[in-house]
Amino acid sequence: MQRFVTRIIAAATVFVGGSAAAAPEFIPDLAGPAVLAAQTQFRVHVKEQARLEVPALVEFDVVNVAQNTDQTGVSRVRATAVVLAPNHKLKVQIAAATARFSDAAGAPSYLASKVTWTHGAVTGGAGTAGALAGAGEYQDLLLCDPGGPCETAALKFKLLADPTQSVAGTHTLMGTYKVSSIIP
Repeated sequence: MQRFVTRIIAAATVFVGGSAAAAPEFIPDLAGPAVLAAQTQFRVHVKEQARLEVPALVEFDVVNVAQNTDQTGVSRVRATAVVLAPNHKLKVQIAAATARFSDAAGAPSYLASKVTWTHGAVTGGAGTAGALAGAGEYQDLLLCDPGGPCETAALKFKLLADPTQSVAGTHTLMGTYKVSSIIP
């Protein structure tokens, strides 16, 4: 009976050990506790990750198309739970979905490149001032250090003057963000 139990324990050791890298051990006496020399290595594979908060809406209240217009309020971009590979930083970029705003009738209006931004204080990284470009052309917005959080709490968007605009009403443009891990 002892031999049968020993074989089951040895087979279980191979199964627990994983890919049969550890040779099964013969345990001659089961009367007391047995410490096995076989080992199991446990690994955790942590993927790079971050949580990004961006403004859902940026509004410009244009009262004179011949003058630059600051956004209504202040925007914030924040990255938290930033887990990166060694020596990497988190890069946040923004792009216009189309080259131009559309007016309420769907006709093209302001160029996307008329939207610019500057940063106030940035914590946990560095901000880059810039402007939107053509459709899908991502522009640098924020570079975050690992560990987070990284935040630009006073991100200010501006709509540059365009005296050629002649249609009143709501004009819309969608922006998209791209987040990547880079080695600076």
